[in-house]
Amino acid sequence: MTREGAQVERVKEGAYFGEKALINASPRSATATADSYVVCYTLGRAAFNELLGPIEDVWRYETLRRVPILLNLSEQQLFQLARCMANRSFEAGEVVFRQGEVGQEFYVVEEGSFSITDQEGRELATCGHGQCFGELALLNKEARAATVHASTAAKVLACTRADFDTHLGSLAEIRNMWRFEALRKVPLLTALTSQQRLALCTAFETRKMSAGQAVIRKGEQGDTFFILEEGTCTVVGDEGQELGKLGPTAYFGERALLRNEPRAATVTAASDVRLLALGRDDFTRLLGPLNKLLQSQAAAYDTPTAKIKKTLTIDDLQHVAVLGSGAFGRVTLVCYEGKYYALKCLSKAHVVQTGLQEHIKRERLLMGEFDSPFLVNLVSSFQDSHSLYMVMELVQGGEFFTYLQNREAPLSEDEARFYAACVILGLEYMHDRGVAWRDLKPENLLIDTRGFLKITDFGFAKKIAPTGKTYTLCGTPEYLAPELVTQSGHNKGADWWSVGVLIYEMVAGYPPFYQEDRVAMFRAICSTEFKMPQNFSKELRDLIKRLLVRATSRRLGCMAGGVAEVKQHPWFKGFDWDALAQRKMKAPYVPKVTGPADSSNFEVSQAAQHARHNSRYISTGAFKDF
Repeated sequence: MTREGAQVERVKEGAYFGEKALINASPRSATATADSYVVCYTLGRAAFNELLGPIEDVWRYETLRRVPILLNLSEQQLFQLARCMANRSFEAGEVVFRQGEVGQEFYVVEEGSFSITDQEGRELATCGHGQCFGELALLNKEARAATVHASTAAKVLACTRADFDTHLGSLAEIRNMWRFEALRKVPLLTALTSQQRLALCTAFETRKMSAGQAVIRKGEQGDTFFILEEGTCTVVGDEGQELGKLGPTAYFGERALLRNEPRAATVTAASDVRLLALGRDDFTRLLGPLNKLLQSQAAAYDTPTAKIKKTLTIDDLQHVAVLGSGAFGRVTLVCYEGKYYALKCLSKAHVVQTGLQEHIKRERLLMGEFDSPFLVNLVSSFQDSHSLYMVMELVQGGEFFTYLQNREAPLSEDEARFYAACVILGLEYMHDRGVAWRDLKPENLLIDTRGFLKITDFGFAKKIAPTGKTYTLCGTPEYLAPELVTQSGHNKGADWWSVGVLIYEMVAGYPPFYQEDRVAMFRAICSTEFKMPQNFSKELRDLIKRLLVRATSRRLGCMAGGVAEVKQHPWFKGFDWDALAQRKMKAPYVPKVTGPADSSNFEVSQAAQHARHNSRYISTGAFKDF
């Protein structure tokens, strides 16, 4: 790299240059000359903008998502906010605002630095690149608590409360809606109306705790319900073993709102956390008349899928039947203390031979964090010298794939709408937690005893940063998104492509891109070449066309509106999403189940009934954290 004939820098393999071209069309500041044969990857501003939007918006988003007061905003809302911010410049010594003035704007520092002082001129803090100040102006009209002036010549991004409210609505209302959505996912509170949930939202108080602190302890009398707003908590069992991890929107202690009973487990802060707390007195004051209804709801909520608190061994479980078998191991129906579960048994030898130790541990950790009526939930996990075991809730209706195969005709659009909605709520739950599933197909959907679908098999599930990508080729060929086929990097958007494939297959009876020649099929996927059956409604055609879009920036579910755009599509017009979330909707098909030990809806070969995966592998730490 030379400037006016003088060398200013040498760049080697893995280095980059010319990045300012992504921001503006200013002249090059240096000349780049190849010393030898060089291969470079190039990215033009137009392509970058098509994929991610202007780079300034991406930088603003990365900064905004670290602002504590904005943590309740979704990824899409943060991008909207980034786009409505204005550039402002200040000279060294210039005052931005004074203590006592009413706040109207908040600022993100782009260049330079600022000094924050009190009335006496004492410096309280400094603010530099990527940091923000004045953010409370978005929440209320209180007077500024300090004076801010530029220490150097500086540039900021500014947003007024009026602009914020115009583009996104009131921040206070957004925070309440985040709380509302979190409450909507608490099974114990499904009997509440929307108005009652909104009333509860205003009664929460914020509590902050440091890493290592106990939020609740087993055996203590509980009188407070918690929703985790920021950070991570760990649930600890009787013997100190980790039962699971909790992330944002997770909740615990809900029974304390209704019953004066000891806490069933200890929950500690795994990182610095911010919690929303609701005491029993406030709950009773607001919703006292509903106590009897909620008590009956609580009785129904005491289900076999509650976590098992002790560390199990295989001898604790009574074998009942084999539900399925594969290369890694098998799934069996087991009984423990009168309750029935599905036990997934994995051969350690096979896992080690295929190098999938971290892959399997990631699956267990993610399942430990999940708790949704639209996912198969993990109850416990343990291991012995030759196998890994995951105890999961039992879903007795069999595979959705089997149900589709046994039908005489494809599903009607009404039937497909119900099943698609179940999958969408499951994906919404995972995506809210930053997890891409990456393995949608009918074989990985189970039907419960009431006819609702539950997502199972999280072997390919992975946490991906909001603006990040991952490059592993995984999934089922017919359901792969173009970005997976080309291995150009993918994120949660790949799941929305798969939703389009699933809906098409449910109504047509076959997937849209299927061909016996895999190369031809992958070519069709990448070019989005498929035919739409004539019996598809206009609304269904539009939905599938908007899901099966190659560019993720234009794919439904991946744009600014996120999952809301999928739910609000005309094909779902009139669909009661709240009723489905509360499992109050009638399913189009209810499987025949004769009792808690019935396994008749699973088709298992005689060979699978007797298959055993008992190759010994004495663990030397590979599975220490399982």
